[in-house]
Amino acid sequence: MRLKFKRNLFIFFLVIFFFSLSGLSGLEPPTREQIQKYKQDGTYAARVAAARAIGNHLMDPEVVAHLNYKVRRLALEAQGLSESEINKILAPPPSRRGMPTTGVVKVLAILIAFSDYPPITSASFVEEKLFGPANVYDPTYPYESQRAYYLRASYNQLDIQGNVLGWYTTSYPRSQVSETTAGRENLIKEVLNYYDQQGHDFTQYDNDNDGTIDYFLVFWTGPHGEWASFWWGYQTSFSDSTYRLDGKRLRKYSWQWELYNYPSGQFSPRTAIHETGHALGLPDYYDYDDSIGPKGGVGGFDMMDSSNYDHNCFSKFVLDWITPAVFSAGNQVYNLGASGAYPEAVIFFPGASSGDIFNEYFMVQNRYATMNDARLVSINSGNVGLAVWHVNA
Repeated sequence: MRLKFKRNLFIFFLVIFFFSLSGLSGLEPPTREQIQKYKQDGTYAARVAAARAIGNHLMDPEVVAHLNYKVRRLALEAQGLSESEINKILAPPPSRRGMPTTGVVKVLAILIAFSDYPPITSASFVEEKLFGPANVYDPTYPYESQRAYYLRASYNQLDIQGNVLGWYTTSYPRSQVSETTAGRENLIKEVLNYYDQQGHDFTQYDNDNDGTIDYFLVFWTGPHGEWASFWWGYQTSFSDSTYRLDGKRLRKYSWQWELYNYPSGQFSPRTAIHETGHALGLPDYYDYDDSIGPKGGVGGFDMMDSSNYDHNCFSKFVLDWITPAVFSAGNQVYNLGASGAYPEAVIFFPGASSGDIFNEYFMVQNRYATMNDARLVSINSGNVGLAVWHVNA
């Protein structure tokens, strides 16, 4: 797609999609029917509060610090400053801990069943859906595996590999699990201790050698609960800092169902893909509370909104998968390839040449029905084209 930009005109005249990105809350989204039901029965406000209490309502603070550094550097470059001049202004970039966003990253998945809820899916099938190769002929493409999805999203810069342990089946029914943080972590410890005794090497999941297992996934059997309740899908952090596996602490993990409609259906990695986005540092972009900020989140047009499609160009910028072209003034002509296949985007700092550094800016990408966006064409042909994202930090 060949674009011609004129300052003060690009905001409106090139828009097919216009969304707003700001600090929102985070966990697997509820359905529209669930939201309607919660508003009718008067529980919606309490559920929003419970969702925020999970703690994923903002982007990871270390990711924010890293993003702020990159934005300031790009803005200074747009002002025409040299690298040596910029280095005198900016301190060295902040360190980034947690799950790496590039390279080969190993993660662990544990499968937990209960005496009253046996597993429906084989462990080998879960492993294939998490760590299997790309397969464009798979009917679930582009969600045929978590690994394949993130290889495409990152332009082959992030390769998520790993192991699956389970199914571990408890000797007690699921109702005996205390629906608290301690209850959840005690269950996880029970499973991990079992495999530790079997000799499993947990050091392999500390990808940056900082003494912490960066991220692991937990899948459980049985029906899901209501949105933002204990038996729902979300990403959180392990709170017991005294617990160790092979000398390693636990950090972030995701907690999700084996089957959304247990015992029916087929295992899908889509919830895991969404929650892994949180582990990488991204927030949710869907709307928990439509009384705050723009209604509708980003309209379902993102993996961190509806668990569909690709990650948007802002998220890819945050995760170091793209370096956008920068424009601040004047007339420009720029070619943008389909963002699902090419690491291309444009960032606008209107007025950056005046010396201001903005926390508010626009990013543009060409969303075309290919790769992780392949299913865009299934909505309607009008949803393929240019996307302009309004980023307000």
